[in-house]
Order: sequence, then C-alpha cells, then structure tokens
Amino acid sequence: MPATKPSSFTSTGLFKAGLHVWSMESTRFLGFGLLMLLGSFTVTQIPVLGIVLGLALEGPLVAGVALATRRVLLGERPEPEDFAGGFSNMRVFLLLASAALISMAIVGLGSLLILPGVFAAAVFWIVIPVLVFEGGNVSTAFKRCLELSKPQLFQLILIRLLFLAVEVLVMIPVLEVMLAGGQPTLSQLMPGLLAAWLLGPFQAILATLAYFKLRGGPESSLFMEI
Repeated sequence: MPATKPSSFTSTGLFKAGLHVWSMESTRFLGFGLLMLLGSFTVTQIPVLGIVLGLALEGPLVAGVALATRRVLLGERPEPEDFAGGFSNMRVFLLLASAALISMAIVGLGSLLILPGVFAAAVFWIVIPVLVFEGGNVSTAFKRCLELSKPQLFQLILIRLLFLAVEVLVMIPVLEVMLAGGQPTLSQLMPGLLAAWLLGPFQAILATLAYFKLRGGPESSLFMEI
C-alpha cells in the first residue's frame, strides 16, 4: 500500500467511511459491542471499585475495535484475537489514558456549553488509537493527540458534540425518573443500553479512522474518498 500524507476529512465523510467499515463486518462488531456493554455493566456493579474498573476496561475494549478496524481496512476479516488484542497488549498507561478519556467525555456531557470540556473531548478522542499504533506513555500520547488534531479540530468537535447530544437525549427519561426519586424501569433504560451497544464500537471505529487520516500512512490511502 502506498504511504500517504496526513489529510483532511469532513464529519460526513468520516461517518460514511465508518458505516462502510461497520457494514463489512457488522456481525462481529455488533457481537463485540455486546461484550463491551456486558463487560462494562458487570464490573460497574462491584462495590467501591466498580466505576474505576469500568473506566479501565474501556481501554482494552476500544483498542480491540481499533485493531479490528485496521484489519478491515487491509481487506481482511478481523479475528477474535484482534478484538482481544487490547488485552494481550494491556499496559497501565493504556488503562489510565482510557479512564482520562472517559472522564473528559463525562465532563463534556455535563457541560456541553463549556468550551474546555468540548475541546478536551474532541482532542483526546483519538488517544486510544495513538497508544495502540504508536505506543509511548500517557504524556506523549496526549501531546501527540494535540499535534494531530489541530488541523481538523472543528470537525472533531462537531463529531463529539453529535455523540454527546445523542447520549444526553437517550438518558433524559432515566434522569427524570432518578431526579424524582424513582427507580428506572428496563423499558426506560433500554434506549440508553441500545445506544451504548451500537455507539460503543462505532465511535471506536470512527476514532480509529480519524486517527489514520490525521496521521497519514498506508491505511489512510484505503479510504481517500473522505
């Protein structure tokens, strides 16, 4: 594959490329998305440490989707070992970076009108692909994210705001019940669970594609149309 220089993309183009990758292996991405949802839900039920473990688990899971996405771009079928690759290469900084990434997303979710939160959610969206494909430590990964994201910051912010808006909308019924002192029913939780199932792997696919486009290289040449 010919190497390519870093190039720009539009949010629409990135979504189209993401849907194409998803459609190529939809069954496997859906299956792994279900495992992501069940794994995160299970560990968060652990008293005290559950939330921390849930955040930490996101790192290897998102890394697995990134590795599978690259496999699809190469014209190959992602295997279970690709999805599990985040665990076989698990490192402390990957977990810490994931926890920081999710925390930033939560901050952005609660304060969509606060520019620093939106900026952080956009810039560090690609931190897991950076760690997976370039290595390094947390500090260098965050610096690399800042470097890569600058040319496309506006597009990245648009994409992150869209996902955050969807997450807020599907959680409104649950938040209303909880604020009233009630307990959400399964039917009220279902939209959020369905969104998490579908958007979990899809966001990881988009983040990986954005990273390849911003970095350049042979993978980027496989979806030049965006």
